Order: sequence, then C-alpha cells, then structure tokens
Amino acid sequence: CLSNLIGLEKGTLKQKIMYAVLLIIPLFALLSGAQAATCAGCPADAEVNQDIVDFAVQELEGGEGGLCKKKIVSVENFKAQVVAGMLYKFDLVLEHNSENPEGCEKAAASPETCHMVVYDIPWQKKTTVEWDQVDCAGNPFN
Repeated sequence: CLSNLIGLEKGTLKQKIMYAVLLIIPLFALLSGAQAATCAGCPADAEVNQDIVDFAVQELEGGEGGLCKKKIVSVENFKAQVVAGMLYKFDLVLEHNSENPEGCEKAAASPETCHMVVYDIPWQKKTTVEWDQVDCAGNPFN
C-alpha cells in the first residue's frame, strides 16, 4: 500500500495533513487548467530596446542613408520573445517627413501605426525585419 511505503500510517496527524495538502494542490492546478503567469518562449512585455526601434525605422526609410524619412511619435506594445536569438514585436507610430521625395510611399492616415517584427541574432551580428509580418507604408514587399 502507498501509505505504508511513504510511512503515513506511522506519521502524526500533522504529517498526514501535510502530505495530503502537497498532493492535492498540484492536482487542483492541473484540473483547473491553470497556467504559469509567463510561459517559456512566449512573447512577453519588455522595455523598449531603442537600438531595435532605430534599426526598424532605418529599414522603413530605405536603409542607411534612405531618402524616405520618418519621425517616431511613439513606440507601443513592445514585446520580446526568446527564440534562436530574440524576436521583437512592437507598434511604431510614425509621421512621414513632408520633404520626402514623391517616390516615397505615404500612409493614408497620419500619423501611421506600423506593426513591426524584428529578428535579432546577436552572436551572428545579424538583425532583420520580418517583412512578411510588417503592415505599413515603406514595406518593400507590399
């Protein structure tokens, strides 16, 4: 019998209650479908990484020295996810420079809100915008 194996029959009432509580609490957690407050590998709210934001804006402007200038109004909903590197997801609220050449794409509304996804692999010194997940003017793949 299990109770003989762990010595419950010989234990005090206090020990029996303690064993029961230790067995019941995890059972309730499993049955209730409770999840941890955070999940390993899931995107989580993070402090804004200004280097990542600056990189994203530079890419939207057409790369280093790009002609289609944008001004950051704000950065919202910044999240970071540990993958094979870091995946950053955030919204950029941007205004397009009125002096941009006519060839620069402009959003219908100003300021424009862009959802951005940036993948950073620091040990490879590689940072890329995941253009297939970006929804704003200046996306070279739209």
